[in-house]
Amino acid sequence: MPPMGPPNRNRNQKKQKPKNTKATAKRLFSYLEQEKHKIAAAFVCVLVSSASTLCGSYLLRPIINGLIDSTKTSQQKITSLMAGLALMAVVYVLGVGATYLQGRIMISVSQGTLKRIREHLFRKVQKLPVRYFDTNPTGDIMSRFTNDVDIIGEMLNSTLVQIFSGTITLIGTLALMLYTNWVLAVVTIVVSPIIAKIGTAIAGKSRKYFMKQQTDLGKVNGYIEETVTGQKVVKVFNYEENVVNEFSELNQSLRNSQVKAQFISGIMGPCMNAMSQVNYTLTACVGSIIAFASRWGGGVPFSALDIGGLTVFVNYSRQFSRPINELAQQVTNIMSALAGAERVFNVMDEAEEIDDELVPVELPDFYKRTFRHPYLQRRGFCFDDYEYFPVGITGRLNPRYADYVVFPVIDDCTVVGYVSRHTWPKEDIDAHNRKTRHSGGYKILRYRNSTENDFSRLLYNYDAVRMDETDTVILAEGIFDVIALTRRLELYDNSHVAAVATFGKKISDVQIYKLQSKGVRTVVIGYDGDAVESVKRTAERLKPYFEVFIADIADAAKDWDELTEAEIYGIFACRLLSVLEYKLKKVQER
Repeated sequence: MPPMGPPNRNRNQKKQKPKNTKATAKRLFSYLEQEKHKIAAAFVCVLVSSASTLCGSYLLRPIINGLIDSTKTSQQKITSLMAGLALMAVVYVLGVGATYLQGRIMISVSQGTLKRIREHLFRKVQKLPVRYFDTNPTGDIMSRFTNDVDIIGEMLNSTLVQIFSGTITLIGTLALMLYTNWVLAVVTIVVSPIIAKIGTAIAGKSRKYFMKQQTDLGKVNGYIEETVTGQKVVKVFNYEENVVNEFSELNQSLRNSQVKAQFISGIMGPCMNAMSQVNYTLTACVGSIIAFASRWGGGVPFSALDIGGLTVFVNYSRQFSRPINELAQQVTNIMSALAGAERVFNVMDEAEEIDDELVPVELPDFYKRTFRHPYLQRRGFCFDDYEYFPVGITGRLNPRYADYVVFPVIDDCTVVGYVSRHTWPKEDIDAHNRKTRHSGGYKILRYRNSTENDFSRLLYNYDAVRMDETDTVILAEGIFDVIALTRRLELYDNSHVAAVATFGKKISDVQIYKLQSKGVRTVVIGYDGDAVESVKRTAERLKPYFEVFIADIADAAKDWDELTEAEIYGIFACRLLSVLEYKLKKVQER
């Protein structure tokens, strides 16, 4: 069956969804919840790796200063050099080990996450209606499983780690730069925002281009898939030239979007490198002046800087630019991944096929129709009702249903359920059940209903709703409400208006779909007057699909079968309210 779609009056309107980067990111990262311990371990490894890189670079300072120290002998310089190199080797080996472990962990995290995304997407596709595949190219759907998921995987595998690593490196580098020489640090810090601003400006334009690239790629893949599959039809109708022309247009569009996306991505690196070189040159020049002034000028107002410190600082200045550059580039990767994730989630958010399948149900043994039962007569049941609403009993031939009246539930001329009501008054049933608590006798159930089909899939008197003829349906809670409305409003053979029961104070997706599939345009909610909140909730559920009104029963203590014909006509003549009118009226009554 097709899904429960929009209202009949809006079937041709294309559903639009706003693009929400924040919501998409939050939803994507929710898939990482199961991997949070692994991610924490990976981040510890990143911290160790970044620390080893920073510390290893700083070890150059004592090594260089030791080599140029004129007070040391050659043997002392060699010993100092070997000790320094050995310590650097230990630090860097530790960093390499941490990097290796971090890579293994993140591969496991990313692949596990992609596995769950693919499974969710695949399960969703199995539940989509045939109509979805008629309106969406196969290749475009396939691209969600391949291109879009792969882009997400790249982001999860490397981008997250690089962002964390870049942040740690940036903070650590800045701290060591300030420790080495604050003047040079200020020079570097002044230039760095300019670099970051350029990177942000370029990345800001990238998202829409990458989104367009993924969309065009899906169209091309879909067209290729459809053309190859339908190649016989193409040849039979001599449509080869048209196919080539149409493909050329799609291919050209993909080429244009890829050029724009790749250009934006490609200029990021060169721009960042150029700015880094400017920063490096400026730092080296200023640092050289400070170092020479510290060595020979005496009384220099700047903090002291030795040759080893200058070497280390210049190295840090390049490291300082690198994480900024990487962070700016990762913004582009994240935007591309979010664009792919958005396309995947769009499929996941599609309306599913409504499963309204029902199985036939056998009525209780020895069931026979009647309308003369005293219980039915007390409820006002008459011969006209008997013809229109089948009801019966089993008598003593079936002890299980001996004191029950049985109402079949019919759908498409097939019995798909039944509702059995005990014929004793409620007070007598309650009194009997109180006695059984002490005596240990059997408990009387007010209802014995069928169980083969869930009642959320059923509508009582659904067969009275005629395909493309019944415009208005009155929703009631129970069977006797439907019978009373049909009798008092004389709806026995009315093809335009019908009363149905939802077996309670709420309506399900299947029940909405069943009404919609027969072309119903207007729904009147006729639930009990004391069910105000249930009426409001049901009205909100129905508003996207039908024109909704509410029959406001004046006496909340009465059901439809307890009202006179004049009272019912009065409700539909004077107390038929729109949803907004009903809400305002209930606010005033409070």
